[in-house]
Amino acid sequence: MTKIAFLFLTIDNINHPSFWEEYFKNNDDKINIYCHPKNPENVTIPWLKKNIISKIVETGWGYITSAYFNLLAAALNDKDNTKFITISESCIPLIPFDKLYNDIMKDPKKSYIKFTKIKKYDIGARIKNQKGYEKYKFYKHWARFCLSRHHTKILLNKKEDFKFFNKMHVGDEFFLSLLYPFNN
Repeated sequence: MTKIAFLFLTIDNINHPSFWEEYFKNNDDKINIYCHPKNPENVTIPWLKKNIISKIVETGWGYITSAYFNLLAAALNDKDNTKFITISESCIPLIPFDKLYNDIMKDPKKSYIKFTKIKKYDIGARIKNQKGYEKYKFYKHWARFCLSRHHTKILLNKKEDFKFFNKMHVGDEFFLSLLYPFNN
């Protein structure tokens, strides 16, 4: 069965566990949950705690790309995971599970990324102050996204390039530039 990997990047617990419990109810065969908390010792929600990944890295506001890398890598180990959705502790599900599942599974290679305009501030304060920035073609995107297994593999195969975005302030809004050119 093809599954959605729900990748929770949190400080500790999520804000609305009952929403997620209801959302996941009766869908165990269609999901896998992974959690990278900043403070794993403070996670008390049982289903979140049991899904903490083994490789936890230091995070800070604007510096979370290493944690994303580890979440994606952990989830990629399960061959049933077809889609990889990033979630923060304040996210709540808005689309009914069956609709989400059916819509995103229609095309296994398709990813869902919301792009946004790069502002002058981003260019000066985030991009051009990074050594070696000329190597990359930058696209700004939202920090929450849904990647296909296909795109996750491509991204994780660029581990050395990933390090550039680990040092970038708010690199989580730019690191999917590594998927350029954007097919699907």
